[in-house]
Amino acid sequence: LLTLALLAVGVFGIYLLSSYFVDPIVKITHRVRRFTSGDLESELPLEGADEFFEISRAFNEMMTRVSQDKKNIVAREKLAKEIEVASQVQRTLLPHRLPEVPGLEMDTFYRAASVIGGDLYDVFRIGESTYCLVVADVSGKGVPASLMMSMLRTVVQIQSAGETSSRKVLVKVNDYLSSNIPAGMFITIMMAIYDAG
Repeated sequence: LLTLALLAVGVFGIYLLSSYFVDPIVKITHRVRRFTSGDLESELPLEGADEFFEISRAFNEMMTRVSQDKKNIVAREKLAKEIEVASQVQRTLLPHRLPEVPGLEMDTFYRAASVIGGDLYDVFRIGESTYCLVVADVSGKGVPASLMMSMLRTVVQIQSAGETSSRKVLVKVNDYLSSNIPAGMFITIMMAIYDAG
């Protein structure tokens, strides 16, 4: 009877020890398997002996960092794609082919300092025999400068139609843009109106 009692106590003790030490290890193992299958959200319960508590806490912190890094990578890839699309749009705004202007020989070379910026050049007809030649640079780089460049191109084409004085055109362009661009931004522009007649 004494042997059976001791055996029962021993089995019960082994069960308690296994629950105390083995169960946390099993939970950690299952969580690691879920992590390898792509689950980055669920966390380990902070329980068990101090060692398992610290292991679970460290694992949860690692999962949080990995999940945040994954989100950052996705956000950076999305931003890179948006910048690439903006760069393509900007390239479509620059003339692919210059018009034939009697009495002038023209050629262009363009290389951006960054993926997207605020550079502009254009040559277009504004009258029966007059052409407008524009080279401009918006302060700064990136999407804001590109948006300003697009607006500048549109305003210049509208304001120069039928004009013969580049000064008058630039005064009107300046009057419009000065109240429609963010503070701290500026545009350097060179314009010539050429009469081929």
